[in-house]
Order: sequence, then structure tokens, then C-alpha cells
Amino acid sequence: MPDEAWFKRYEIYRQQFMIELVAAAWRFLAVTKPENTRGLQALLVKVMEGYLKAQGVRVANKEGPSEEVRKELARRILVQWEEKNLSARILVPSNPRAPKG
Repeated sequence: MPDEAWFKRYEIYRQQFMIELVAAAWRFLAVTKPENTRGLQALLVKVMEGYLKAQGVRVANKEGPSEEVRKELARRILVQWEEKNLSARILVPSNPRAPKG
């Protein structure tokens, strides 16, 4: 049985899972170094879904960010990745679908 510290760590991840979700997507890009081909955004959305499931988020029950939100996060991550703009911070707004500016 996990101890109290394990549960506390889990709660931290659940409270900050948008940040963790973005980090998981970037780790995937860094480790796999995929070709920038058609379908990469959809793959990144699936990677984020897999991460959520691994964290205990029941995506099928509509827990966690919606697929539309994950698509928008993936799009923004890939724009920065394609531009090789690794010096700028990735901002994770509370509403990733909100207009820029």
C-alpha cells in the first residue's frame, strides 16, 4: 500500500496537471525526435491522453482537459517546436482556447 507521501505527490500532480501535461508532450518530442509529418498533432494529443490515463485521470469519463483543449495545446507546442524556439517559455493559460493578444 502506498504511504502518505505517495498520495501527497499524486495530489500535487493532479493540481498542476496542465503543466505536467505540457511537460509530458515536450518530453515525447525530445525523446522520440519525430519527423514533422502529417498526423503529428494527432499523435501528440494521443500521447497527452496516455499521460492523463497513467496519472489516473479517467479521460473516457470526461475528466481532465477535453480533446479540444489537448488539440489546442498540441498545436501551440508544435508551432514553438517547429520554429525551434526553445528559449521562450511555454505559457499554459487557464483557458488554452482563449484568443491571443
